[in-house]
Amino acid sequence: MEESLSKEKHYPRDSEKTRARILAAAIELFSNSSYEMARSRDIAHKAGVDVALINRYFGSKKELFIAALDAISQNKPEFSSQDMESCFCEDFAKRLSGESYQQTTAAVRLIAFSASSPEVSHLLRERIGSEITRLCSLLGEEKRTSATAMIAYMIGMHTLLQMLSEEERISLNLETLLEPVRAIFRNS
Repeated sequence: MEESLSKEKHYPRDSEKTRARILAAAIELFSNSSYEMARSRDIAHKAGVDVALINRYFGSKKELFIAALDAISQNKPEFSSQDMESCFCEDFAKRLSGESYQQTTAAVRLIAFSASSPEVSHLLRERIGSEITRLCSLLGEEKRTSATAMIAYMIGMHTLLQMLSEEERISLNLETLLEPVRAIFRNS
């Protein structure tokens, strides 16, 4: 028994860092398996904490999922209706190949793995719906189909890019990938 205890990670007490470790472990596990398969016990183990701390810091596994969703949804750009096409395409380019690639990968994977979960699929639908509504607030409510097409293209394109090797991703012409998005703006 002493032997197994010595193999466990021990961290000094720091509630902020403990919460951050739990959240990071949750993002990793929710991004690599469904909500149901990402067990609280596994999240706690990955974070190096007792499973009871998940409820202490987050209230429940579902609340932890929401916190993970919030964390990977941060850094959403603010678009102005004046030059929305350029701003949107610049942000999309960063999400496809730049500094936001890893965060976007986690978000897309989390959505893909848990989209059919009876427990959290409604949360994902609400989040995607709010993103569509955010785009509609700039494009106009009558452009809901265009806004939905842009979100679908972003999720689909990012999913495809995850399947390619890094060399294949790097060799792609980003401007060509952005052309369908620009076409949606032109037709809006």
